[in-house]
Amino acid sequence: AQIVIPRQIEISSLPTFGLDPADDITEFFVNYEITIEFYELTDKLKAKLLTRVLKDRALTFYRTLAADVRANYHNLKQALTDKFNVPQIKYRKRQLLHQIYQHEEPISTYLCRLEKLAQNLNVPDQTKLDIMIAELDSGYRNYLQIKQPETYREATHALLLKETVDPPMKYLIKNL
Repeated sequence: AQIVIPRQIEISSLPTFGLDPADDITEFFVNYEITIEFYELTDKLKAKLLTRVLKDRALTFYRTLAADVRANYHNLKQALTDKFNVPQIKYRKRQLLHQIYQHEEPISTYLCRLEKLAQNLNVPDQTKLDIMIAELDSGYRNYLQIKQPETYREATHALLLKETVDPPMKYLIKNL
């Protein structure tokens, strides 16, 4: 296994948590873990590095934790999640998920927004499919009604293919 020196990690490239009360701890950890995955850090180094990205209220809370919790990444992640997993944030995201209209944007952009919210809330594929169909621009909705995909994956593939092969004129004009 390759040994990575933590100084090689660009701290400014890491997400931070604790400055904004509306920050979502679950989303923070998803982004944090994706960013540091490249470095193949041990759990101990992940925990140490985490102290560099915790800010304000999160850093204050961190300092109250027992040394054994602070030294173990999984325990530290659990303690932070337990403390900062605010139900109001999840409720608001659930509301946003059910109001995620396409708004004349490219289908690829819309699907990215939908997927990001849905992943954060652990929404099953069938629910994502139902929400997607209900909130698509009429041209794409009609296209899916003709195609009748059985799964979310089939629907997204069909929509992305349609956008690639036959992009709506309004998207082409916008990008000129």
